[in-house]
Amino acid sequence: MEIFKKKYKRVLTVLLMAAVLLTTMFVPQGRAYAASGQVPEGIRNFVNRCYDVTFGRRPDEGGFNYWAGQIMDGQLDGSMTVHYFIFSDEYKARGTNNTQFVQDLYTMFMGREPDTDGFNYWKSELSKGSSREKVFAGFANSDEFYNLCKGYGITAG
Repeated sequence: MEIFKKKYKRVLTVLLMAAVLLTTMFVPQGRAYAASGQVPEGIRNFVNRCYDVTFGRRPDEGGFNYWAGQIMDGQLDGSMTVHYFIFSDEYKARGTNNTQFVQDLYTMFMGREPDTDGFNYWKSELSKGSSREKVFAGFANSDEFYNLCKGYGITAG
């Protein structure tokens, strides 16, 4: 049963990522948010943060417009957005080890450097076999992330 659950989660994650990819490829991006200045500063900063932390770069205009539009239109909340970035092929291609993964989660979800005890706890969980998805959920459901999103003017999820 446990194997089935793991495979089901993987399949669901792949399907969700495929849906986003297909949407970006085939659905016209009707709004030019970046050029028009219609994006609230909080959402602008949140999207830029996602790109900076996960990809180490600034967004291209099309990518920025897509993610900002999805958040502004209520299609994505903060945790879903971060999930798409952290579990994207581009992030995976960076080959982050567990130490960097936990560091990136602290930066993304809490906007700060990790505290020693928390950092060691999450690294230990990964070393003991917890999935990155499970560790991700621990950060996504934190009060710190809720407050961070509130500061950006977005729903945490």
